[in-house]
Amino acid sequence: MLKSTFKALLCASLVITTACGKQSPGGDERTPVALSTLPLPTLDASEGIYPSLAVLKDVHNPFKSAIAGDDIKWPVAGWAEADPTTRTAARFYFWATYLAKGPDGSRQFQVGRALAALSTLESVDEAARAKYKVAAIAAYQAILDYFPDSLDYDAQGNPYRVAPGAYIEILNLGGKPQGNWIILPGFGGGITVVPG
Repeated sequence: MLKSTFKALLCASLVITTACGKQSPGGDERTPVALSTLPLPTLDASEGIYPSLAVLKDVHNPFKSAIAGDDIKWPVAGWAEADPTTRTAARFYFWATYLAKGPDGSRQFQVGRALAALSTLESVDEAARAKYKVAAIAAYQAILDYFPDSLDYDAQGNPYRVAPGAYIEILNLGGKPQGNWIILPGFGGGITVVPG
């Protein structure tokens, strides 16, 4: 009895293992992509800027079908920032995809940082540099327009508002923040930006 039960379980596990190993018809075969060799994004007028979902249709975006949880965002971001000369495109695609799949000000801020970084690459011509800069300003402006109360957290877990950083980055890029904003002195010499 014990021997026949064992044989039945062994046969059942073999059938299940074999069935799970087969690919179902109609599935797409995925080819691994080297993230450090991604082409620089060509950008449409709104790619990476909320509420646009254009990044999810970009043929060069390796993350558009990926499922990425919060546990992976900082390792990927850290990897991308470690070598800006070859990984900035991956950084942009990751954050723009993450923003499109779950909009918030922190993600939009990271897209703005990636676009600003793209505008400083030596390999980029002047026309592309200007395009990335304009897109970075638009990304930061989207924070002021859509996520003015959005919070992020520092390394110690302390919350801070993202809007003041976005406001400052627009100025640093030579832009002019749109909207009615009041600038107040903040703690430690920083500023607080609030809607006027």
